[in-house]
Amino acid sequence: MDVAEVFQTNTLKDLNNYSQTIKIHFNESVGDTSYVETNIPDISRYNRNNAQNSTKLFDTIAKIKGCTKKDIDTEINECNSTKINTFIKKNFDFRAMKRLKLQGNQKIGVFFTIDEKGLISNIRTRAPHRKLEMEAKRVIALLPRFTPAILNNLKVKMTYFLPITLNMDNNKVSTQPTFARRYRYIKN
Repeated sequence: MDVAEVFQTNTLKDLNNYSQTIKIHFNESVGDTSYVETNIPDISRYNRNNAQNSTKLFDTIAKIKGCTKKDIDTEINECNSTKINTFIKKNFDFRAMKRLKLQGNQKIGVFFTIDEKGLISNIRTRAPHRKLEMEAKRVIALLPRFTPAILNNLKVKMTYFLPITLNMDNNKVSTQPTFARRYRYIKN
């Protein structure tokens, strides 16, 4: 019985149409991989001057008005959290939410993007009621302009996650804003 050798070639194209080829040679009768040939560029070299494909976290995260003098990310996060929390408490319309006759804690998850100009875009929400989602979008859209995030001396987009908890019984709002720093910047 002859041993058949199978050659599989998979060609992938990245955003800049750089051809990458992977050839895997294996012995089909045994299911054993004999050797692997690769022709893949060194990604670290490829991404050096390309901010949108970099695996590096931001040099400076986005800052809301009033937090621009902070330099350390933890200080910026604290300042941003305080400013955003205050803004949401001031602008959230509890009277409209009371008409829904919701009780207890209501949780709203909000993702939004701060673009290269510091403007808020791509607001996505999750909540137990559509009116809560609409109100959260309205309030987030009212946030003042941010100073954009910096990566490799370039202004870049940045995703932000904001969990909002509303206590409908006491008319209280609590937020724990978090820059989604575990996510890499990806050009849309």
